[in-house]
Amino acid sequence: MQLMVGVMALGLILALAAKVEGPRTKCGKRPNPKANLVSVASQLDIFKLDHGRYPDSLEELVHAPSWLTDLESYPQEGYFRELPVDNWGHKLLYRRVNSPARPFVLLNLGADGREGGEGPDADISY
Repeated sequence: MQLMVGVMALGLILALAAKVEGPRTKCGKRPNPKANLVSVASQLDIFKLDHGRYPDSLEELVHAPSWLTDLESYPQEGYFRELPVDNWGHKLLYRRVNSPARPFVLLNLGADGREGGEGPDADISY
């Protein structure tokens, strides 16, 4: 009897978890481009903490920059193992800007991979 109640409770929990999980895209990824930008922005901030400045490009999160003199301070596997891309497989757009309030702009160019657009093609910035 207790086993049956336990199995029923587990089934209920799994059913609720499946509902909360929500739909996925064809490739199994949940379309949440803003979360991807937040993750990349966090690594950019960690890079700045480690090296005193933001990288010149996103490639410097994968491979140590040539200007870096202390290679010991760079993670062995980089900040990312490969160049981060958006949910559609396009490169993210990263620009350093000269503003203390916002030292960089990070853009997901939407489904079409081009600046501008509406709906799924709209740019998402961080």
